Amino acid sequence: MPSSFSTSCRENMSDTTDRDSASSRLLLRDLSHDEVFKAGESCLFTVADGVAHLQLARPKRLNALNQKTVLAIWKALDETTRLSSPEDATRTNVLGQDDTQSSPSAVRVFVLSAQGKYFCSGADAQELMASASSGSTDETIAKAALPEDVGSMAQLWEKLSSLPVPTIAIAQGSAFGGGVGLLSCCDIVIASAGASFALSEVRIGMTPATIAPHVISKMGNANARRYFLTGEPMTAENAKQIGLVTEVAPKAELQQKLDHFLKELTKCAPKATQASKRLLLGVQALQGNDANQLVRKFTQDELDKIRKSPEVMQGAMAMLSKSKKPWEEQGLLKAKL
Repeated sequence: MPSSFSTSCRENMSDTTDRDSASSRLLLRDLSHDEVFKAGESCLFTVADGVAHLQLARPKRLNALNQKTVLAIWKALDETTRLSSPEDATRTNVLGQDDTQSSPSAVRVFVLSAQGKYFCSGADAQELMASASSGSTDETIAKAALPEDVGSMAQLWEKLSSLPVPTIAIAQGSAFGGGVGLLSCCDIVIASAGASFALSEVRIGMTPATIAPHVISKMGNANARRYFLTGEPMTAENAKQIGLVTEVAPKAELQQKLDHFLKELTKCAPKATQASKRLLLGVQALQGNDANQLVRKFTQDELDKIRKSPEVMQGAMAMLSKSKKPWEEQGLLKAKL
């Protein structure tokens, strides 16, 4: 999309003398390579004015999640966590330069956006085909391509969900599968009115395994039953009604919505905000008691099982060739009342 977010301190401060306004201003446009730390070939990452901003940057591939994208997201989340305390934020910026004068405060907000028409189309179909043909599991694929300190996809979702600062996702376009997972892990989701969302894994022979805990937490079990099992798309308004999306706005007004939330967060004491986030996460974890680790293992095991199914290869090939899947060729399911 022509609209995503920049965090240039010089632009912010020259546009206004109102400190609250300057602190809450992100300009809607694509991040440029000369103003950001390049988290990877598939993402751009920048930090300024207390805001860490990660932008998915594979628009030609509909911002699909491949191994490089996962690694870039992991790096950005690590950096955001490190810079969420004033002690670290005053030493260096993400380029390793002394940034004490220009960035005296810690990161207070994390913003996730995307370039192009789609927010995120989910798992990369080409990598799905490769994993299905090799019989590899999600865990072995991750370990083959990512550093030892990077965990499984289940751990990535947990890392985003438990980020110590408030998280805002801007869905300028549609999101499917893992893209919905990213949104489910964020505290606030602002969606374009024209965007649609789907847990479409079942339509390509997969299952929304590792994202399940976060999606169910957002939309509830009853809604998850519908969308997990049918894979049908929902509109942005539908997504708002069931809790997946916080606010819906025309694409031209996404900036205004973002400004609103940043301004409101500027009014909140940083330590109290982080304490409130810990409170939310802690209560949720205690309610699950020791179940969280078991849930993570269960969903990971289910994903590894389904990856070995021939339906994954068939679904990925059909998606790439834009043809019908084998199970669609069997005819429409019918029933009489």
